[in-house]
Amino acid sequence: MRQACIVPGCASNARTPAHIFPKNVNQRLLWLKKLKIENIEHVISLARCKLRVCYKYFSDDDYIYSAKCIAASNNIDSQQALISDCNLEFCPDIIALEPLQSAHENQDIRYATYIQEHDMNSNRSNEVMNSSIEVMNSNEVIEETLLSNAIMEHVQHTEGETRDKVTNFAYKRHERQDEVLATPNRRQQETNVRLFKRRTLLLDCRRQADLTPKAAKLYKIARNLFKRKRCIEAQNSSMRRILRTSKRLQSTNFIEQYEGLSKTQRILIQMQLRTAQQPSHVRRYTVDEKILAISLLQRSPKCYSLIQNLYNMPSSKTLKRLLQKVVLKPGLCKIIIRYLHEKAKKMHNKDKYCILMWDEIALTPHIQYDSKNDLITGFEDWGMRRTNKFADHVLVFMLRGLYSGWKMPISFGYCDSQTKTPQLLRCIKQIITAVNKTELEIVATVCDQGSSNVAAINTLLKDTARKLWKQGTEHRRAFEVDGKEIIPFFDPPHLIKGVRNNLLNKDLEINISRTSKSRQFASWKTIELAYKIDTNVNNFNRMLSKITEEHVVPDKIKKMRVKNATQIFSSTFSAYIGLFSHMQGHVDTRIGPLSIPKEEAVTMSKTLQFFNDLFDSVNGYTTKPEAPLRSVVKENSVHHEFWKDAIRRLKAMRYVHPVSKKPLTGSLCIQNWIKSIDAFQDLWTVLQEKDFKQFKPRYVNQDPLENFFGCIRSTGGRDINPTCTNFCGAYKVLLINNLSSRHSIGQNCENICDGHLLFSLKDFISEAHEDDAKFDEVEEDECAHIVESSSEEINENRCNLQDRSVYNILKNNLLIKASFKHCAACRATITDSAILQQILKRAETLVKKYITRFCFKSKIKSIIEREMEKQFDFTFIKCQQHDAQLKNAILSTIITTCLKKFCTAVNRCFNSKYTSTTKNPVLIFAQIKYRSRIKKKREPKSVQQNGDAVQK
Repeated sequence: MRQACIVPGCASNARTPAHIFPKNVNQRLLWLKKLKIENIEHVISLARCKLRVCYKYFSDDDYIYSAKCIAASNNIDSQQALISDCNLEFCPDIIALEPLQSAHENQDIRYATYIQEHDMNSNRSNEVMNSSIEVMNSNEVIEETLLSNAIMEHVQHTEGETRDKVTNFAYKRHERQDEVLATPNRRQQETNVRLFKRRTLLLDCRRQADLTPKAAKLYKIARNLFKRKRCIEAQNSSMRRILRTSKRLQSTNFIEQYEGLSKTQRILIQMQLRTAQQPSHVRRYTVDEKILAISLLQRSPKCYSLIQNLYNMPSSKTLKRLLQKVVLKPGLCKIIIRYLHEKAKKMHNKDKYCILMWDEIALTPHIQYDSKNDLITGFEDWGMRRTNKFADHVLVFMLRGLYSGWKMPISFGYCDSQTKTPQLLRCIKQIITAVNKTELEIVATVCDQGSSNVAAINTLLKDTARKLWKQGTEHRRAFEVDGKEIIPFFDPPHLIKGVRNNLLNKDLEINISRTSKSRQFASWKTIELAYKIDTNVNNFNRMLSKITEEHVVPDKIKKMRVKNATQIFSSTFSAYIGLFSHMQGHVDTRIGPLSIPKEEAVTMSKTLQFFNDLFDSVNGYTTKPEAPLRSVVKENSVHHEFWKDAIRRLKAMRYVHPVSKKPLTGSLCIQNWIKSIDAFQDLWTVLQEKDFKQFKPRYVNQDPLENFFGCIRSTGGRDINPTCTNFCGAYKVLLINNLSSRHSIGQNCENICDGHLLFSLKDFISEAHEDDAKFDEVEEDECAHIVESSSEEINENRCNLQDRSVYNILKNNLLIKASFKHCAACRATITDSAILQQILKRAETLVKKYITRFCFKSKIKSIIEREMEKQFDFTFIKCQQHDAQLKNAILSTIITTCLKKFCTAVNRCFNSKYTSTTKNPVLIFAQIKYRSRIKKKREPKSVQQNGDAVQK
């Protein structure tokens, strides 16, 4: 607690302004002598800051005014015990007074205001005076409060004398500070400017705890008012925003005002708002809304059923009818060719140059009768040719732009096992000829190393060489179709997998020109040894953290995954093995000391680094790459020199036996690498002639096809091997809703440069042409295993036409029709079970015979109807008015029922659920197909001798 003045007889209290004793001992003694206080020097030395002398013992001339504070001078008031030749130090209660002239002018005004108020009411209490002074500036609050208390004490005794003293004190302080401020001082000027701008009440007080009770109360009130002000301003701003939005929504569609919503989100919201008050039977949906619903239905039918319960969505029947408007048949799609021709007219000239790629995807053998197109799907079908072989693969052709990377599936065909070379040649020539008529130009082809693909490319090259030789023209590394030169490529990801697969059971000799003593071999055992060292030294901080058993162990390697091959042929793995070439001795591991011989480490490190750079050079896509070879190809890029050196090094490589080191034949991946690099050089030459300044090598691969296959497999949740019917439906949906660019989880490619779909089939729904639905002339070949069957029953128990079930189906279908329902003669014929039983028995033999013979043909129902009209007796029909109609209805119902039961019997054979013996050739071949598939699945995962055979 602060002490009062220590001068004996002084009537001041603790609130009176006072000064502490100076630090200097001589000055303290001088103060005590002048104040006539003795025997307390030892007390003052111990508690100097607690003992004070009030301001009454100092005159106005005893104060020295500066920019920072007011200090006591050497003079002291003579009326009191004067103190000379000493400087007074002020207590913290009265220091840091505002030195600015403007501030003192304001203070003088406050003092004058106080005097006037005191004249009006001389009995004003001490508390009123304090409250009037507390509204001063924050840097004067404490001093003025203390001074006012002292003034009030004098006012109570001598009112007139106090008024004069206060006024004189204020003016003298003002004059002395003017003298101080008149002195040029840069720091003082900066302080004056700063303090002039900060004239708030509580600025110098940084803590609420330092405020007086009344100031704290005012501060709390001000803070609450400020918070309330901010809340009101926020409410006003929100209401103004709502008002503006309301005015805007009165004239325009409010959905269009939300820029953050995607097109799909807007379609969904608009559909719900429009159909919210409509009954289900009167709801009408736009084409965009139906396409959105098709995407959801095709992704997961069960999920779509749940969405239908939550939102207003089209029924599945409505969506299926919509899909039927788009006719996509195997072979070259007419509608796509027609739209390609229209699109090419609006394209940039550079964007017209494209490549043709093709690849296969496995299917599940399954047949199904398509009543709309009147054929059984599931047999081998190329559009221009159909056979009675069951399809278990589909071959898809796709175009890819070389300038902007656009893509467009153009054709597909169902095939049995791998596509045969003659059929592949026919498809390639047909597609190239048709595309060239659309003003697009195919300059290259891309395929994998399948035996049919290699044979087809070699055949085209030989035919072109023979033609050019007859003309006396030099042969280039390209084949010619429809008068256009086309450069063949092999897919680089498949090539890198082929190198890895061959290296699993062979050694790679990297320099065949060396002598036998200095031959260098790269062995897979070196990679396995490096993996053991890395995993057994430190499991928590591995240097090859991405390498797992699926990369190294031959029996666990997923040979279809490109990632597992490229992460082996990487700079990281190369550098890790290269460390052992500089080490001597062995490495201590948990399984014992391990080491890699220096020569093997050097050879394998060079091999891995070379194939890493080679794959980067054909996989570039950006102008700012992480590695120089992963950039786009330009005239002055490093690719050209590297490709020349790579061809030289590849020609010096060959695969040898891991033990005898004898050269092995049959591996084509090294030769195909050389052909592909030559093709890249030729393609760059061709593109330069077309005014290309650069091109992305990543556009020359099969990644778009792999992504397209991934989207098809993801249909319905997870359909790895779809049926022919499911594939065709997914193919339609992906082209309609333009979702073929979606990357699938676990897909065998990258999605960075996948490209956009050139156009969608959305317009075909409203602009379907009749010519698109017509079938072309189809070559229908019978194979040796299908012969005309006798009247042998297909299956007595499961696949036979059961009389009672067929009779019920026939009767119900006929009686529904109004023309037969109200005719007594027709009703008598239909309801006479004895007559229909005889009809079914006679029809059974003929239907089985014709289905077995014509099952793979198009328009199968029409063919069987014509044959049965020739050999079947319809004299049992007594109604002359509906004779033709009833005859056609009976035949249609019987044939449709027989076709569906036939498909069911064959599908049961594919699933091993049909075990009865039969002589029907179709069912026998279905059983053979099932056994061959099971045999392939049960084969052990062993490394084959030919690495090219296991790369797909």
